[in-house]
Amino acid sequence: MEKSHGGEWRNSSVIAFAGDSDPLEAASAAARDLLRTAQTADVLGPPVDIFGLARALAIELRPSAEGWDASLHSRSGQFVVEYDPTRPKGRLRFSIAHEIAHTCFADAGESIRHRTAQGAVPDPQGDSWEVELLCNLIAAEILMPTESIQGHLNSDFDIDFLMELRRRWDVSTEAILRKYVTDSGREGVLIATSRVDGEARSIFRVDYAQNPPSISGMLGTLFHHGQILDQPNLLNTCVAVGQTVRGTMIQGGVRLSVQAVGVPPYPGSTLPRVLAYIQSEEEYESDRGIIHVVGDILDIDQASGPALVAHIVSDEVRQWSNWGVAGALRRAFPDAAGSFRAWTIFSPEHLRLGRVHLISRYRNHQLIEIASIVAQAGYGSSFDSRLDLEAMSVGLDVVASRAIELDATVHVPRLGAGQAGGRWDHVERLLAERLASKGVEVVVHTLPSRTPEQWGNDHA
Repeated sequence: MEKSHGGEWRNSSVIAFAGDSDPLEAASAAARDLLRTAQTADVLGPPVDIFGLARALAIELRPSAEGWDASLHSRSGQFVVEYDPTRPKGRLRFSIAHEIAHTCFADAGESIRHRTAQGAVPDPQGDSWEVELLCNLIAAEILMPTESIQGHLNSDFDIDFLMELRRRWDVSTEAILRKYVTDSGREGVLIATSRVDGEARSIFRVDYAQNPPSISGMLGTLFHHGQILDQPNLLNTCVAVGQTVRGTMIQGGVRLSVQAVGVPPYPGSTLPRVLAYIQSEEEYESDRGIIHVVGDILDIDQASGPALVAHIVSDEVRQWSNWGVAGALRRAFPDAAGSFRAWTIFSPEHLRLGRVHLISRYRNHQLIEIASIVAQAGYGSSFDSRLDLEAMSVGLDVVASRAIELDATVHVPRLGAGQAGGRWDHVERLLAERLASKGVEVVVHTLPSRTPEQWGNDHA
């Protein structure tokens, strides 16, 4: 039995848990089993209802004030997780998920484990850390299922979209950015930084740098633990938890593209730590012919001419939702929402996957065409994606023809990346193939992660 870095696994619990399998593969299999339980119990989310999952597994949950984040023990043949309800929500969810992961091990009930901010390893020199490592991996997979999140990680890095994804899955900012770097395969580096003296214009120190497994070239060697960053730089402008910034910085004479976000500070500091995703400017430039902007879907330049706004609707819903893009369109064009409802009622065939409802309206003398593409199968939470890519392809062909006819720019949200749960990398490829390749200008709108008034309210 081999570790990924070539050493043998020694912990007896791990060996019994994995059997003839690789422990990492066994951990992934255990996480999939837990997620299937979550799906059966209808607590899959997003976000995964970790308390609901514990109930589905007949694990008793008890609030406690004993000074640890969470602990697991067995009482009368039943697992009990005691937890501190005062802990930050994201940290508490991870701690409970970690304790649930422990129940996958046959000897979990033989001793009490206390999880604190430093983890739960009683003897750092022993081999119990191997169990904790696997439980961390299982917990991370429960909270951010690979099958559900991978498509978003395979796309170009967008800090505001990832902050929305973080909110949707109710996980920490640091966790989702680290997962992106590990799983996306992109040539970018994540650096965690802090202000040396705590002042707004302070110099920044690199607390750690995380490189993707396959990184090559200069970028992988540019940052390291304890390094002082060149000044001045973009990170100085990030002064609140949850605030995102974008731009460029110079480090070691190299011009770099930066997207960064403020995260909770170290104890005793008032200004946030800053996580920054760094790319070379060449890597940052997209060759798909698609423009990405941060802002509401209806933030359209009136001088740009006609605009076609496309969004996804379900084949089981006869009216636009009150939420998301459909809700914004409904509030801006209530009569257009009525037209869509009448269209769906007129014939059941209109809600067949691949059909498109088109309607034109004027706003401040600018032509706005709205395309509702029926490309979502059903509605509600689902472990599998509800986005039908074939239906989307057919619908986008209709959108392309209409955009060319009107000489319009097509504006879209992150199509299918909401309730439909689609893989954004697949959607982006379709936008490139069905629209951009035909000369249609495509603008993808991502909502900002939060408004300035909301900064500082993020504790995850």
